[in-house]
Amino acid sequence: PSSKTVGDLAQFIVGLKISEEELIENAANLPLPNSVVEYFQGALGPPPGGFPEPFRTNVLKGRPLKDGRPCFEGRPGAELPPYDFETAEKDLK
Repeated sequence: PSSKTVGDLAQFIVGLKISEEELIENAANLPLPNSVVEYFQGALGPPPGGFPEPFRTNVLKGRPLKDGRPCFEGRPGAELPPYDFETAEKDLK
């Protein structure tokens, strides 16, 4: 999934013919691909070494998660309730 994000961002940059500096400076106002925004919201989890700043902060401006938070804290799957295997098993029978 992160390779898709990299490809989407690369195509976006090449398509707009913008520099790295322009991308970082204008990230809040650019129509970035959803995969890029979701990546910086932490939907794929935090990358080793963290997210690049100030790019991440600029990407997230005005782009909150559906619940209003700016981003996930830690691993997104950790926020899910425990799975009820017994109920799932009964539903399958």
